[in-house]
Amino acid sequence: MTNDAENKQNEQAQTQAQNAVFGYYGYVNPTTKIVGPLMSFFGKPNDMTHFVALTKEQYDYWYGRHCRVGSDGALEEYIPPAPPLKPQAQEAMQKVQQQASMVSAMGEVFGPKMRDYVKALRAILDGSDTTSTTLPAAPDDVTA
Repeated sequence: MTNDAENKQNEQAQTQAQNAVFGYYGYVNPTTKIVGPLMSFFGKPNDMTHFVALTKEQYDYWYGRHCRVGSDGALEEYIPPAPPLKPQAQEAMQKVQQQASMVSAMGEVFGPKMRDYVKALRAILDGSDTTSTTLPAAPDDVTA
């Protein structure tokens, strides 16, 4: 009976010791101050230079979100910039090409709204449109 009690006491002590060193951290990019990834583990990083220690509450709140270290040292929301317009237009044009194949296979043609959309995408892609900051909206019906 004494061995069981001692084993249980040793297990409890070990659990308490492990819980005491369990920590939450975020890697901080030294240039941008963007935090990520967040991690939790026993102990702490050997070199805390690029890590910020977090409370459990901070970890739970910021996990899966974009954040950075603000000028006051606190975590703040970070909204990543939109990708450049040309790659967005390239992706949109790939979708247009898929739609064109389907429309052609059905014996139909693009409608005037879709043709205008394609012209706008082409202008972004070939560099003749230098003023747009967002893609035009794609028409709901490609044949209308």
